[in-house]
Amino acid sequence: MSARKKQTGVNSLPLRNASDFYTIALDDEYTLTEAILEKSVDRKTSRAGGWFFPELELLSFKDGTAEILNRSDKAVFKFYMKVEPYKLRVACSCGVQVEALCIHVLKALSRMVVYDDLGNLKKFMPNGAMQIVLANRRFFEKKPGLQNMFKPKAALGSVYGIEEALGNYSIEDVLALPAPLPSKIEIPETSMCYIIMYSRRNDFLPFLLPCMGKLNKAGDSIKNFGNFLSGIQKEYDAMLTTEQRELNRLGLDMWKRIMIGKQK
Repeated sequence: MSARKKQTGVNSLPLRNASDFYTIALDDEYTLTEAILEKSVDRKTSRAGGWFFPELELLSFKDGTAEILNRSDKAVFKFYMKVEPYKLRVACSCGVQVEALCIHVLKALSRMVVYDDLGNLKKFMPNGAMQIVLANRRFFEKKPGLQNMFKPKAALGSVYGIEEALGNYSIEDVLALPAPLPSKIEIPETSMCYIIMYSRRNDFLPFLLPCMGKLNKAGDSIKNFGNFLSGIQKEYDAMLTTEQRELNRLGLDMWKRIMIGKQK
């Protein structure tokens, strides 16, 4: 009997209201796995049908609790989640009497872990990525689901360290810092480029081809390509760094090896 209970999840427990928070113990500080989910499901819930592959949408993040829309077909419930070190607290608006997790929370968490690669719960920590996005929506593009909903807008550029808490710094204070005044930087007209050449018909192995590129007005992309460099032209040598000279030498060496191989 005990072996049977071990295989089917949690042992028989008094029923609880699914709208009350239920605590799932995590083996790792902020990692939820399929194995942990299996331990948090009673036999009846694990065998229940329906609520397949629900749609999830983050609605709010307040006082460390994420409110998530949990939809399957035309039915909708709200799923609440609070992340703490070594434990995850969850609840559902369905109010069903269950031993541990209701089917709605189970399938929502299963989707997050199995399909959306959200087993790492750091995004849902207080001051984590999800809270930052909701507090600063104008900086992000809206996307469906939870996995990729916070894509920074192109004008914002790259956002670093968004998944980690900021320690003693308030994210509101950081975002409120004045932007540095743009400095007048002289943008060069040309730049060193590297192209990987390959044959669609596999006539030769890929090789690195150095060349000069003409920059656009902003200096952040190549407008057109200029002279192709063999790696031995002396007129460009003063413009190159030590690393670029080495890359040019390697590109020339690769090309020579390919030409020799084609002649054999």
